[in-house]
Amino acid sequence: MKGFVNSIFIATSLLVITSTSAQQFSLDVKDLNDLALLTKQVEQVNEYAGLPTLGEVSELPGQGYTIHSPFTAQQVRFLQPVGTKLNIGGSFVELSGPEVHHYFNQYQVKKSLFELTELQYKKNKSLFKQSSISQQAWLDINNAYFAAKLEYDEMQHFFELVADFNDETETLTLKTPINGVVHYTRFESLTEGNVIARVIPTQSIRLNFNISNNEAQNLAYLSATNSQCKLNIYAIELVATGLASKVWSAPLTSDCPYNLGQNLSVTPFFKQQAYLVPKQSVFSMNGSQFVFVKSGEQLNAINVTLISSTEHSYAITSQQSLINSNVLISSVSAAQGILLGLGSE
Repeated sequence: MKGFVNSIFIATSLLVITSTSAQQFSLDVKDLNDLALLTKQVEQVNEYAGLPTLGEVSELPGQGYTIHSPFTAQQVRFLQPVGTKLNIGGSFVELSGPEVHHYFNQYQVKKSLFELTELQYKKNKSLFKQSSISQQAWLDINNAYFAAKLEYDEMQHFFELVADFNDETETLTLKTPINGVVHYTRFESLTEGNVIARVIPTQSIRLNFNISNNEAQNLAYLSATNSQCKLNIYAIELVATGLASKVWSAPLTSDCPYNLGQNLSVTPFFKQQAYLVPKQSVFSMNGSQFVFVKSGEQLNAINVTLISSTEHSYAITSQQSLINSNVLISSVSAAQGILLGLGSE
């Protein structure tokens, strides 16, 4: 019968605490007899670490430089491993075969033809202004010049990427147009129109991860794997996927030497005033969390909200100020039991 009465008392206490969880419940220190009552001062912070999540090193969409092949090549030999970072002008691939040789000869012919028509165009331009040649003759010169220019320009854009051509081996070497990471397309044979490679600008290589929509507004920066790698936030996508949004970091730094496609642990940090308390100081009662704050000879149970956790601490908020407060970190369960009447007869 005595046990039944105690059970009813405990249940009633829980209901009272739940219904008035924002209020304060107190214990006299003497009620804990000779139990050790160690405390620690609450740490106030303006930012806190969120839970680690999975991040990926990838490129910002739409910023890569794509190189297409204007011809068929019998042999393709990449000079660097995929993912190699190259400075502008660095050679990365050799293309060989008779079609390559033929295309190079075409380029030389079109270049010579353009130079001739350009010279003719410049010489006759002043003559036309002086009415020394007929309008029809000038029109024919214009047509020949611009036709040759269009054909030459079409090939010239590709040959701006050519570092060298070996006539004996029929081999053409390409160089990178920008500073970046070279990513090769996998193919069995290279034909006209195929993508040879993509060069991803160094500045567009970022860390990205997903974050819950309700946390996104307070996001400040991120840390990855090692604590020295800290990156600001570049953008948070406004189109959410379910309950999460994708976050992009600022460009990688020397402290974040990660490779494209790499997956790693990312810790988001949030700007929000909060308190840090040891994990052992927090206790639960019927779904709510509390800490005991020592004030003189009393322990006051204060309702708190957990917003994040690290290995040893919780980041919390509270409707009551905890600045310069000391929370109980030992005999917490015993104090909780006495608060609920478990120590009474």
